[in-house]
Amino acid sequence: MYKRECFDDCRVKRLFLSSFRFQQQKDENYSSYKMREIIDGKYIVSLKKRYKAVDLKNEEEITKNWDSKYGEPLVSIMCLAYNHEKYIEDALVGFLIQKTNFPFEVLIHDDASVDKTVDVIKKYEKRYPNIIKPIYQKKNLWSRDKELIGEIQYKRMKGKYIAYCEGDDYWIDEHKIQKQVDFLNEHDEYNIVFHDVYIDNKDCIFSDYITRKVPNITGFFDLLKGNYIHTCSALIRNNQKKRSPKNFRKVLRRDYYTYLLNSENGLLYKIDEVMGVYRVHDGGTMNSMAKRDKIKGEIKDRYFIMKDYKSYYVKYHLLKKIFFLLVRM
Repeated sequence: MYKRECFDDCRVKRLFLSSFRFQQQKDENYSSYKMREIIDGKYIVSLKKRYKAVDLKNEEEITKNWDSKYGEPLVSIMCLAYNHEKYIEDALVGFLIQKTNFPFEVLIHDDASVDKTVDVIKKYEKRYPNIIKPIYQKKNLWSRDKELIGEIQYKRMKGKYIAYCEGDDYWIDEHKIQKQVDFLNEHDEYNIVFHDVYIDNKDCIFSDYITRKVPNITGFFDLLKGNYIHTCSALIRNNQKKRSPKNFRKVLRRDYYTYLLNSENGLLYKIDEVMGVYRVHDGGTMNSMAKRDKIKGEIKDRYFIMKDYKSYYVKYHLLKKIFFLLVRM
């Protein structure tokens, strides 16, 4: 208990100092600074710690550089939204600033939001009908059968690659998916490419203090020790139909299980660039859960994953993590 209290205390101090340095830099360099705003079609984005305005192009301008050899979208962007009225516009603009030589589609699933999330999505759907492809649920699926959401999304994906970004996260690099696709196209031995992110904690920007640091090249057994990939940073090969484990639908953190499955026969590569932002807020699905419930969920996930693997070595690592989580409860 004493060690944990000391760790938490040190962590708070680090976050405070980080916030102070960011605030100090902001005051010195950006007298009229606003973190994100949309004014007359201008979008404020962070690129390598510099904020600048870029024009939000229309659909014709976005698609004019797409190579005609692609009959279908090369990348399917999966975005899940629920009561993200305050945040979904950041996510949408992050998709639409992407500059690529290939077609991409944005598959949004709104799970019966009760705020104005749908109104925001419809506004962009009207302007970008061939890019923004939403589904608007009339009844909330998460509360009834959360497994159906993933199945609905995966069935309509056309892309060779899948990129992920929840409705409350956002991208800040206009070449993000182009860089990731170029890497996977040139390196067949890799199945996943991800990158560094910032943490947006209630409109304060921090370097990533959530995931552990890993080398640029990692593999299955590195990932087995625990997830280090932020969802908004991942781009993977679309291998969903090749293997569908028995207990896949029972796992809550299905993004982590998807990364594990893709890393069974391919490596993971991390790009040392900050190209996305993970947002922490009280309305987030995971952030709103009590600490004990989060740990219980992680234990259940690893238990179901363990049941799908025959290798005793894999089971050993998963069981080891389960015991570690039990100690934390």
